[in-house]
Amino acid sequence: MTTEVQQPRLFDQYCLGILCSKNLSREYVEQLATTLEEHGGESLIVQPGAEVPNVARFSHLISNTIDFEAYDTTPRSEGTMGQQLTGKDPDPRLFMNDVVVTCGDIPAKDKDAIIGGVVAKRGLYSPRTSHMVTHLVDLTADSDKARMAQAKKLNVKIVLPHWFDDCLKLGRRIDD
Repeated sequence: MTTEVQQPRLFDQYCLGILCSKNLSREYVEQLATTLEEHGGESLIVQPGAEVPNVARFSHLISNTIDFEAYDTTPRSEGTMGQQLTGKDPDPRLFMNDVVVTCGDIPAKDKDAIIGGVVAKRGLYSPRTSHMVTHLVDLTADSDKARMAQAKKLNVKIVLPHWFDDCLKLGRRIDD
């Protein structure tokens, strides 16, 4: 007698609440739910305007808007780089959510303030220049880090510290 070992599926142990909206069609949501369920996940589709069931029931909520009643009481992951980089938070207050910053030759106080502001707005900080970095904060495009980023042909935008100040003052990301 042989026993067959069942392989774990990608979304085993996940329960996802999918929140429909005017920009997330019922057809798309149903296709997403079907795909999740085919790979071991459990899903519940919530129609626009409907009350979101107890959010503690879900491992994840999928939405392209923050315009739902339970948003302010929904716990958020504050954790890992992987979580931060795999999705965007629809909350417009967290406008640095796709920014990974590193700093060049700038004063330590400015560096600390920039890192604090970016992280507070859901961005990330990297002490090294790598392919993950999206923005290099520096006073010149001729610094060591800037030259290294250019030599490695990294897709990094070199910005002045003032760029972050302006973004934080305006409450949104402005052109790099």
